[in-house]
Amino acid sequence: MQFLLQWSALISLILLVSSSSALLPTGSSNSAGQAACAQLSKLLGQKVSSIPLDPAYIQSTQKYFSSQQAQNKPSCVVGPTSYSDVTTAVKVIRQFNSTLAIKAGGHQTNNYWSSTAGGVLIDMIDMRAKTYDSSTQTAYYQPGNKWSDLYPYYENLGVIPVGGRIADVGSGLSLGGGLSFLSGQYGLACDSFKALDVVLIDGTLVQATATNQYKDLFLSLKGGGNQFGIVVGYTVDVYPIGDTWGGVLIYGSDQFEAVYQSVLNFTNENADPKAAVIGTLEIIGLPSVVDVLTYPVLKGLTQFILLFNVYDGPDGSEVFKQFTNIPHILDTRQKQPYTNIANIDPVGNLSIGSVSFRAGSHSSTSSTASATLKQALDDFLDYADQSKGTYDVLSFDMQPVPASLVQASRAKGGNAQDSVDGPYYWINYLHSTTLGYPSAQQSLADFKTMVEKTPNDPTLPIFLNDANADQPILQSYRAFDQLKAAKAKYDPDNYLSTHMGGPSFS
Repeated sequence: MQFLLQWSALISLILLVSSSSALLPTGSSNSAGQAACAQLSKLLGQKVSSIPLDPAYIQSTQKYFSSQQAQNKPSCVVGPTSYSDVTTAVKVIRQFNSTLAIKAGGHQTNNYWSSTAGGVLIDMIDMRAKTYDSSTQTAYYQPGNKWSDLYPYYENLGVIPVGGRIADVGSGLSLGGGLSFLSGQYGLACDSFKALDVVLIDGTLVQATATNQYKDLFLSLKGGGNQFGIVVGYTVDVYPIGDTWGGVLIYGSDQFEAVYQSVLNFTNENADPKAAVIGTLEIIGLPSVVDVLTYPVLKGLTQFILLFNVYDGPDGSEVFKQFTNIPHILDTRQKQPYTNIANIDPVGNLSIGSVSFRAGSHSSTSSTASATLKQALDDFLDYADQSKGTYDVLSFDMQPVPASLVQASRAKGGNAQDSVDGPYYWINYLHSTTLGYPSAQQSLADFKTMVEKTPNDPTLPIFLNDANADQPILQSYRAFDQLKAAKAKYDPDNYLSTHMGGPSFS
């Protein structure tokens, strides 16, 4: 594994030098970051680390889902423990015109969206407070929490927040929407926001709700991303949780088309909002990578589907019967705590290295839905075959958006996507490279071309959490004009867009 990580650093550096500079925020120089860090050290003391060999600096700058983010070295890392620390940091950053980045869980794959080269990195890792108010069935938590922190805490109290499907992801996922195994019942993670404590880019601390003077900011942060302010506290609805049932069915390559057609049918026909499905096709390009897999049955396989079935109840076997009937290699589904279900992903460790996401949005009900899905799948498999030796892991994840999800979103006041009626589905395409392949950059270009062979439905939102920075994410939202107005109001000189990575408004 150490060998892989060393090569990961090499290929990430190559990728950064050759292609990522265009995405680098250009609002300041390294000297601005150094000046800001010097002032922050005076004001915040040991909460600021500017020494690359400091354990705190190493922890904050190296632990990312995608290694290309770890190549960006900030002038310092600020580890706030309070709202006032964040407001102080933002005011100093503005004073010295420094670039910045906010890191919560570090799962974001787009370069510079949670890292900075020469600027100030604000790492929320020490802001992990969490509480529960049983009288209102609401939870409060801070952005340093991952779902692995939140799920067991709240499940022990008999409730659960709507959040990430993988426990190791940070709570900042919600700002991009946040697709959950509970979304069929309660909408996206952002739909459960009740109040957001936000530090604006001028250093002002405000609380935004659906009904107060910051309601436009509140709506924008419900799936619109990080370009409106820095969220330092979440108050959210939480929901009763009891027995849950889930796991994965694993299929070989002979069942790919049958499984995905069944997922398409399920997207359109399932009437039980407690049932959730995700179909993940994994292509392994580096044989030794399989050694980190959870299930021994997968060792030696280079192509397989992991079909996640999750049911909010003690037994989901009947609702998922159509998937059980397809010949499979392994079935791990069982009754287990929801916290365990968020840890069932056996391939999370595969996606190390330089990771690139791309997002697809497609109708599940059109007359050409089956043909569109088959074409996308065939193109993906063709790319995998023709590009051998240029990647370590590829993934094709089909994620249904049931009608009940959109209905639940609207019932809670809507969000930044302002989606049309469901059902439809999103595809998350993943490309991961850890070895220094000479053709890695061409492989990424070919990967983009492959994805774009199946055009996105222009009436559907592109899922921010899974999208590439070069995709028109916010422009695909029906509430885009409202987001632009909020952006102009809360970031009038466009500081966040020029000094911090995030979804583009242009």
